Amino acid sequence: MSLPSRRFRCLVIDDDPHVLALLRAYLEHDLGDLLAIESVSEARRARTMVADGCWDIVLLDIEIPGARDLEFLRLAREANPWCRVLVVTAHSTWDRIAEAIESGAADYLTKPVVRAELSGVVRGECDRLARWSRRLVGHASALP
Repeated sequence: MSLPSRRFRCLVIDDDPHVLALLRAYLEHDLGDLLAIESVSEARRARTMVADGCWDIVLLDIEIPGARDLEFLRLAREANPWCRVLVVTAHSTWDRIAEAIESGAADYLTKPVVRAELSGVVRGECDRLARWSRRLVGHASALP
């Protein structure tokens, strides 16, 4: 895959500052050439960032104190229907993960997150977004 002409905007949301720092470090080290990464741990600030930003990828802990039932997943998809939301969970049930997938999450990862798995899943979503972008540009150039 050729590199995109811009880096994909990625927001990482997790209420545990240690996990947040680790996820961000993994992504910056492994995919920093593909991603412009921002991170947030507080629900109120996350709500504003998700609603106001047009994110390509959101990596989301689905158990955030102060958030209402998959709120950030829905906000991200409303702000940008092309957004690829990846949920991360340590304690959720399979029913909760299934609910997230049915609500539009692209994939899920379980904690503790394995670095290679995280990088592989996020790289796959970058590849998907790049393919979609190329197809859209190709279709737009064919318009009269």
